[in-house]
Amino acid sequence: MSDFFAPGKMTKGFLCIFTLDRIDELRRFLKSYQKFNDLPISILLAKDTADAHRLKTLCAFYSPYDFTCMLDIDIMVNANLRGIFALVPDGKIGIVHEKGTPVLNSGVLVFNTDSMKKLCEIWNKNYERKLIRGFSGKQGTWDQDLLVPLLSNYPFKELPFTWNCIIKDRSPEEELKIYDQVKIFHFLHAPDIDRTKYKSYQEFIKL
Repeated sequence: MSDFFAPGKMTKGFLCIFTLDRIDELRRFLKSYQKFNDLPISILLAKDTADAHRLKTLCAFYSPYDFTCMLDIDIMVNANLRGIFALVPDGKIGIVHEKGTPVLNSGVLVFNTDSMKKLCEIWNKNYERKLIRGFSGKQGTWDQDLLVPLLSNYPFKELPFTWNCIIKDRSPEEELKIYDQVKIFHFLHAPDIDRTKYKSYQEFIKL
């Protein structure tokens, strides 16, 4: 029996959330993850999109690990991800900037689980208020716009783009030049992007 959960051992693992209408996307994501990785991954089932983002804002309370990497499922894993934990000092959140913008993308988050709980409480409180005001996902992001302002008062570590390479930030030709360097390709559900032109997405739909 593995000693992964042995007393005194600091555990590291991954967490993701899905809804049943995205089961095929989850399957492809997990195939890409399992190709390169042996650390455990916990999967949460949400009843709908609003609930999925609710669970995300509470991610630290659902993680069974001491150190967690939260992943969206609209991604393809392209490498072993174990090294991402070493990049983030204890007590900080690891996150990637979207290219050429001040936006911090919440599709990949690395954190000490206990330290993250206080921030998650505020994140979720603001999220519930947003839903009460009638937000339905038609304009803006569900949770990302609520997280970024909180990070002004919470220490974070900006990670290299290779840990969350958002395809809308580059052309298909630019992606080809860096393809082997990228650990995680993040596709997003952006209607103005033809994902089928990108090698990463072409490989993803084959899974």
